[in-house]
Amino acid sequence: MANPAPLYSPVTQPVEHLAERVARGELRLDQARALAAAPGITARLDLGYTQSVAQLIHHLTKIGRGEPALVVADVLLAAVQSLPDDAAGSKLRAPGELAYIESVQSALREKPDWRNYRAAGAVGARLLRRAHRLGDAQLARWAHNILGELHFQPLVAPYAGGGSWPAAIGAWYRRGGEISGKARPFPPPAVAFANALRHFRRAARGAPDEDRCWALKGQVQALEWLQRVRGTSHAEEIAALAAEALPLIDPREDLAGISYLMNLRQQAGHPIDAEVFKRALAVPVQELIDRSGPAATVTAHLNLAHLIEPLDARLALALIERAAPAVEQAQDANVLARHCNALIGTLVATLSTDAIDNGAGTLAAARGLRARAEAEQWSVPRVVGALLALVRDCPARNEEIEGLKLLETAQQVFPDPFNAYPAAMNFWRMTLWSGEGVNNANAGKLREAMASYANALRLAVPLGLREFALQQLKYLVDIGLRDEGALLLEFVGVLFDLGLKLEIALGAEGAEQLQMLATHLTERQVATGEINTNVLHFTWQVAKARRFSAALRVGAARALPGDETSATLLAQIAALRTEVPLAEEGTGPGSRIDRTRRLLAFARDGIPAAGATALERMTNLQARFDARLERRLAAQSDVRESELFGLEDLRARLPERTALLQIFLGEYAGKSAVHSLLAARKGTWAAVTPEDRPLLVEFREAERSERAYAYEEDVYLTRSALLDESLTEAQLGEFLHAAGGAFLHGNVGAALDELKKTGCDHLLVVPHGPFHFAPLQLFARGKRLLADEWNVTVLPSIELLRPRADDGADKPARAGVAAFGLGFAGPENVYGLGALPEAVDEARRVAKAFGAEARVDAQATESAVLAALAQARYLHLATHGAMNLDAPSFQYVVVAPAAGGDGLLFAHELLGADLRGVQLVSLSACETALGRIDRADNPRGLPAALLLAGVETIVGTLWEVAGDVARAFFVALYRALAAGGARGASFRAAQLEVRRRFPHPRDWGAFYLLGGWD
Repeated sequence: MANPAPLYSPVTQPVEHLAERVARGELRLDQARALAAAPGITARLDLGYTQSVAQLIHHLTKIGRGEPALVVADVLLAAVQSLPDDAAGSKLRAPGELAYIESVQSALREKPDWRNYRAAGAVGARLLRRAHRLGDAQLARWAHNILGELHFQPLVAPYAGGGSWPAAIGAWYRRGGEISGKARPFPPPAVAFANALRHFRRAARGAPDEDRCWALKGQVQALEWLQRVRGTSHAEEIAALAAEALPLIDPREDLAGISYLMNLRQQAGHPIDAEVFKRALAVPVQELIDRSGPAATVTAHLNLAHLIEPLDARLALALIERAAPAVEQAQDANVLARHCNALIGTLVATLSTDAIDNGAGTLAAARGLRARAEAEQWSVPRVVGALLALVRDCPARNEEIEGLKLLETAQQVFPDPFNAYPAAMNFWRMTLWSGEGVNNANAGKLREAMASYANALRLAVPLGLREFALQQLKYLVDIGLRDEGALLLEFVGVLFDLGLKLEIALGAEGAEQLQMLATHLTERQVATGEINTNVLHFTWQVAKARRFSAALRVGAARALPGDETSATLLAQIAALRTEVPLAEEGTGPGSRIDRTRRLLAFARDGIPAAGATALERMTNLQARFDARLERRLAAQSDVRESELFGLEDLRARLPERTALLQIFLGEYAGKSAVHSLLAARKGTWAAVTPEDRPLLVEFREAERSERAYAYEEDVYLTRSALLDESLTEAQLGEFLHAAGGAFLHGNVGAALDELKKTGCDHLLVVPHGPFHFAPLQLFARGKRLLADEWNVTVLPSIELLRPRADDGADKPARAGVAAFGLGFAGPENVYGLGALPEAVDEARRVAKAFGAEARVDAQATESAVLAALAQARYLHLATHGAMNLDAPSFQYVVVAPAAGGDGLLFAHELLGADLRGVQLVSLSACETALGRIDRADNPRGLPAALLLAGVETIVGTLWEVAGDVARAFFVALYRALAAGGARGASFRAAQLEVRRRFPHPRDWGAFYLLGGWD
């Protein structure tokens, strides 16, 4: 494989280029240092270039990428230290040495390596000696400042995350000892802060205003922390230093520093400096956001508001309001929560400062308040302010429900603040509902607790409070685990109402919680022996393919808007594709886990780490695009209320000769279990088959892991047995009988036998997990295969059984068949793929059945296929294709290359097309009729994309079949369709024809029907 194209030029950016090669694993760090110190690179150094690299290092440290910054700084340090140690060399050396110390102090926060700390200290000592020898006072001040930060910042970083500083710093020192071996450790906190103070004091001596303000602020911080660790008081010295520093700080650069220093002075009993305050407010908010970031801007404003509130609550409220644009741009739940809490507290202070005695309870206090307000003729805002003050105290009294009632009263009386601050008020309601849930759960009032947590979730999700919402969901799950069945139907209804929003908002963690709950609810129903099949059916709708079902129902794929970020990702992927052989694309970088086992596992939710090769980088970009596409589809799906699809309604929609079998993989009596539910016009039947093994398994390879249901072993062995030519017919029959035992025996098996006697011969199966990729029609009951008696149709979602929301809209007029075939024997075979000699003949025969002409080889371009999808009733593709295991939306079929095209038609390229009215797409290509299933059983890949775009039926293969078998099947299928047969009946006719000619199950049993059948 060709080496990845460098991100940096080895000529004009040699330091960055070497650092990148280290990151990609092409060089060890010591090798990169040696190369950087060689004359070929040091000769290219000048002041402008070294300063630009130092700026890059500074930027990386600011955005929290300490380790990459340290690699760049290490290489730059090796280069500049090879320069002469004179005045001219010092100007070039200084930026690199200062940047190195800065990168070490940043990296120490996450990875406390005392060896790096000692190395940085040595660099700083040499820098100071040279500065004094050369009489460079400014360089000495810069060195003292950065050395002060080296001793100070790594110790205070844990405090920014909240929690216990002693515990966090103790863990930091222990980790440093593990990493650093015998290296002399970082000094104890008291010594480190004293060292920082010493450096900051020296940096301040004789410094110009711009440098002195940072040194003064450093002294304040070091003294404040010395107070904490030594228990001494430096309040007056801190206040004096803060007073000296405040006029020197530019509020555009450090508004947070101003609020910090003003707060320290206020704590020491000094008044707020009005001039400094005015200067802080004079800077436009957007400029502060651009310079410091939205989160820091919000923090600074809240701190200033906290300072001014005792003097002027209305000004404090105005400051909090002023930060609103920064809150919106931050897109951070913690920032939003802090802003809402501050706004609520300050709003109450602006409306009323009346003290209300609530010793007798909130509602009694509210009645007393009303009497007092009437007697003293309070204004409406004053009354509401006092009410809100009561609400604020409710959590401390476990009276959240009373607080919610008072909030509603306050809104009715005086809606202005509620209209002005809807997010803050909903945040307040949310926290009250959550507290009320806790109260009810502790009191054993499970129905009320369930409703309270659900209300909190409904408010949390639109606010983007992901962690809070996840916690509420866990509380809700706990209620479900405690309930003994009385609330079952209500509980399932709540989950269905919230499920889609929670999957969108909480991602994999939310899906995991919902799956766990559905598993428990299913087990609980079965364990009682009194199964409510309708509730069981509803429960599985919550857990299986909810996002896919919602997208299918509302036509989300066709309404998907353009997305600039996605377009950028696609451009980057296309640029890398020239460096990755097609055979490697979608395989997963370096994975040695069996490909079929990975196919049967869950589609991965996480994004891989940064890659070292072109394949890894492309895989990462594809995974990012795929994850983004799923989020966009989900958001587009959540545009209208959906409803549960009742079992009675479903049964009424089933034809007389059709039965529906739903499968759910769960647990029973501490064991994994296959739960099955059979429905037909004549009734419903449920069964459970326990297995003594865990429900979920994990495959590991180094840092990579794949998760799956343990039943993937059954499917894997069945598929392997079918493709193993050494097995006898009897041995293969044993495998197929064992596979069918999961859900074709017991009550369900007996019911199937009875239904067959009444004339039923069509079985719809809604699989779960790996069974989506199982040859269900080959599973055996006794010595009879399912296909011996039933025509089997697979449905990835129960939603396919009811009309879509946009079915009444005008559909494109369609007619005839479009058949495409590529033999890969000519110039169109740009990827060097194996020849498919039967594919061209297959396409021609399919087209001939309808009196049409096939488009083959060079004619079978992407634009031709897409144009046919816009017009044809049926479409057939005979070509190569492949699954992408890491990013299912990049599953593809190979087409003929044309101007502006890459010869690959990806699943994601079908989304946005209006394929309603396309009755059948048949895929005679490897892996293209498969896909992936995620933890929530949402199908992903090419078949899913076709269904979401509007295609009604897909026919494909579960594994690679011989060319003559594929040709025989698809020609028979289309001849039956041309003769007027329904899709299901035509599929059955083709299956029987191929079975007669090619009797081994691996041949005729590979084909399956997905979706509509009539």
